[in-house]
Amino acid sequence: MTKDLDKTDDHFIKLVGKANIPQGLEIGNNYGVRLSGTITATTESDKNDGSHAIYYKFEPVIVVVITDKGESIRAKDTRSLSQLFRARCWKTQIDLGYAYGFDQDIKRLNKIVGEE
Repeated sequence: MTKDLDKTDDHFIKLVGKANIPQGLEIGNNYGVRLSGTITATTESDKNDGSHAIYYKFEPVIVVVITDKGESIRAKDTRSLSQLFRARCWKTQIDLGYAYGFDQDIKRLNKIVGEE
């Protein structure tokens, strides 16, 4: 079935993953959750009425649980040291206006450490 431009698509975000928090939570209390992460996949399915359902798979990188008293419980960052280092380098390059792209950055880094 072709897409009907008059029909509105539905967009859904699917939260996937888990977070390792340093303390327990109590049943019956309300908590807020603040997430920072990335969309790792999208899928689109036909609803047989000319519209589509689009699903976005969200995987958290940083998770903060907020108690009803406003206290923040930060989950352990599960990224490897290499991933953290690359993220910090990328942020620094963006802040300084020197972002070239991943391939060029790796070549420049190899030059600096003498592997090229």
